[in-house]
Amino acid sequence: MLVESVVAIDTTGSTCNSRPSRHVPIGMHQFRDRAAIFLLASLLAACGEPQPALDQTSRGAPTPQIRSEDSLSAPLQGNQEELIRRNHASLSPTGDRIVFHGARPNGRVGLFIATAHGQDERVLFAPDDSHAQEPRWSPDGEWIAFVGGDRREVGGFSLYRIRPDGRDLARVTSSEDGKIKSPTWSPDGQQLAYEVRDYESGWSSVWRVSASGGEPVRATPPDSGVHRHPRWSPDGASLLIGWVDPDDWSAGDLYLTTATGDHAPSWLPREEGVEGMMAWAPDGESFAFSRADPVDGQSDLFLHRLTTGATQRLTESDEVDEYFPTFSPDGAWLYYDAMTTDGEEYYSTIERMQVPPD
Repeated sequence: MLVESVVAIDTTGSTCNSRPSRHVPIGMHQFRDRAAIFLLASLLAACGEPQPALDQTSRGAPTPQIRSEDSLSAPLQGNQEELIRRNHASLSPTGDRIVFHGARPNGRVGLFIATAHGQDERVLFAPDDSHAQEPRWSPDGEWIAFVGGDRREVGGFSLYRIRPDGRDLARVTSSEDGKIKSPTWSPDGQQLAYEVRDYESGWSSVWRVSASGGEPVRATPPDSGVHRHPRWSPDGASLLIGWVDPDDWSAGDLYLTTATGDHAPSWLPREEGVEGMMAWAPDGESFAFSRADPVDGQSDLFLHRLTTGATQRLTESDEVDEYFPTFSPDGAWLYYDAMTTDGEEYYSTIERMQVPPD
């Protein structure tokens, strides 16, 4: 089993140094190996001209503006700034490109695209005064959905879509009542499901909306706890959803329900810890998820096989939090976030491992 890790980030401005792998998947020591995903000696910064912001308008919803020349057609120019965080990866349907969220030391964030091995990194969208995160590539490769808006404004987060070359930025939907999170495409690319976290109660619900916009439809019962991180099954019949009892945040559950939400949920076996941030394998027979330890909050990755009901631990580390998994289109690789801290700043890289055989 091959484990690949990214190049280390040296925030002093010196050249990057290889960061050793900090964990080995359980039971796979004899297959240990390392290689770099992001082979960038000097990491890239914003374009010469700032990209447009998502302007705030009525109802607290940002209206996107983007110029035709803002695209990936030219290499980045200007000041060279390093990214201290790369996370929320999503692969293109062909598996040759990856889109992800990136953050710089000055606090500026945006969406970036690179090859699946981390080369030719480019800015996709990095507005000056706004935020963009959780990109998800559409099944046909024509769109990237993401959550964007002004973090300082209540109601400032909306669901957007944009072309992989930076064109045709458009808002899909917004919510006055809560923060939109965790978008997921239906397999036919016609709909998006997402989480809305209520600003007052902190509870979350799952909604569906047409990928071209329209009136959202609730997919989970109201006032029924925290429903989060929806993920559409590869056959389009089900949504995999995480659930947490708001009176007991030390444990969580995962359940399957129909995409329309009109059938009783099928609960998966509960295990100790808070579970969430799931990803379906392309064949629909298994899914990966992260689980936070109820005592120390440490997050690791697991693989659950629906065919056998077995759950397998994939990572174990005392110093690194692993979360936000996503499969390569062929199901051979699992990409995920690996987060560390020096006590003052958080650092996140995108890593990948080979999926263990059945």
